[in-house]
Amino acid sequence: MNLAKINLNLLVALDALLTERQVTQAAKKVFVTQSAMSIALSQLRVLLQDEILVRSAQGMLPTKRALELQPQVQRLLGEIKTVIYASKEFDPATATRVFQIGMSDYCEFVVLPRLMQKLAKLAPGVSLKVSHLNTLDQYGSPETEQLELAVGVICLGKPPVNLEIDRLFTDSAVCVARKGNPLFKKRLTLKRFLEAKHIATNLYPGPVLSKVDRALQDLGVKRNVAVSVPHMLPALYLVKHSDYLLASAKRLAEGMVKELDLEMRKLPFPTYPVDVYMAWPKFLATDPAHLWLRNTIRENIVNSSA
Repeated sequence: MNLAKINLNLLVALDALLTERQVTQAAKKVFVTQSAMSIALSQLRVLLQDEILVRSAQGMLPTKRALELQPQVQRLLGEIKTVIYASKEFDPATATRVFQIGMSDYCEFVVLPRLMQKLAKLAPGVSLKVSHLNTLDQYGSPETEQLELAVGVICLGKPPVNLEIDRLFTDSAVCVARKGNPLFKKRLTLKRFLEAKHIATNLYPGPVLSKVDRALQDLGVKRNVAVSVPHMLPALYLVKHSDYLLASAKRLAEGMVKELDLEMRKLPFPTYPVDVYMAWPKFLATDPAHLWLRNTIRENIVNSSA
């Protein structure tokens, strides 16, 4: 096949069609008319000898072939961006750029304050657009393809595919209760911990055990979870207004116990460490601006006290 005869803009159209799964929205995504996107879809069907998108009761759905092509197309587009932009130097003092980052409320609490201080001092024209992303297991899906960087935990025990990954810091778990909670008036034993009611944070959908619940499972016991929520900061506010206990990340608890009038104790059993990672698409590995952002986050978090 003669590559010179292929319109490489079709790759951009294909990526938009597979992400949006609707011609109108795909056209808006790449700033072309609906008719232009319809023509691109027709050309792609001929070029690839596949329907790409088919109508169903659930709307337009990608074919098996299209789903196989999607990660390859995104990788190719990323590599093209690298070729075009990699040679450009990045001067944080004069740069104007928006970084799109995904992270959980816990990571926002730990990472963003120091990062914002650094940006204000060194890169006043650089801004952040932060999207909620509970875990890195969710990074790499079509819904997160706009993200340039993600910070978080991995619940399923393996890094996402097609991403560079680097451990940023390690945290531990502690037990938190409201000040005056009767359970904290005596030494917190495993027996008293198990007798109490708990608020749990369930970051990943489905039957995935938290680090605390995995540790308890190793002991052959389980805690009594009265309330399960997907975010860590609201869980701390729930503790303030109840006699429930909460197993919280230590860095988060240390920053909030005084403000919310809470108390913190060591857990009465050994737990697994909480590893927090940075992850980013491989095509951004050598991008000067992205390198600067990653190094700035790493220097300010890793070198700070836990």
